[in-house]
Amino acid sequence: MRNNKIKKEERREVLRTTLLKKDISEESFFATIKKKEAMSALKVPARARVDRRSDFVEYVFAAPVETLWSDICIAVREACKRHPNYHIPVDNGGVCGRSDREEIIPIDTLGKWLFGTPGYRSHKLLDGEMREGQFVVRFRFPNEAPPEVRKMLESLTPEIIQKNCQFWGNEEYAQSWVSTRGGI
Repeated sequence: MRNNKIKKEERREVLRTTLLKKDISEESFFATIKKKEAMSALKVPARARVDRRSDFVEYVFAAPVETLWSDICIAVREACKRHPNYHIPVDNGGVCGRSDREEIIPIDTLGKWLFGTPGYRSHKLLDGEMREGQFVVRFRFPNEAPPEVRKMLESLTPEIIQKNCQFWGNEEYAQSWVSTRGGI
C-alpha cells in the first residue's frame, strides 16, 4: 500500500510540475488530478455474482486432457497476466484482500479483481464437460464485468492455456487427470 501511495505522490508531483510550467492554477491542477485519477481506473463492483447463468468464454481442448483441473485454472490466470488488460487499474470502492501476515493487498487491477487474491474471493467460475470427444472449458465471469475482461479471455487459445499448465502430461498425476475422470 505504501509503495502505491509513493508512486501516486510521484505521479502527482510530475503532473504538478508540468502543469505549473504551463501557468495552470493550483485549483485547476487538483481538478485535473481528480479527472485523471477517475478516468484512469475502471469502476467495478466490490462483489459481483458469478453462477452458471453468467457470461462466459469457451475453450475447446482435443481429448485427452492430460492435466489436473486446478492446473487449467491456474494456467488461465498465468496466461492472462501477460495480457495488457490484466493490469488495467480498477476502482472497486476500496475493498482489499489480506495476506496471512495481515498485510493489505489492494485490489487495484482488473486481474486481481477477476482472479482474486488472498482474502478477496475471485469473480470467476470455471466448469467443463466432454462434448463430442472434446473437452470444453467455460470460464464464467460477472455480467457486470467491463468488456476488457471478455477481450482478455478471448485472446487466449487452448494451446496457450496448455503451454501454461505446469502438470500437462505428467504421468505421476495420471489418476487425477481431467480426461481420466471423464470431465468435471
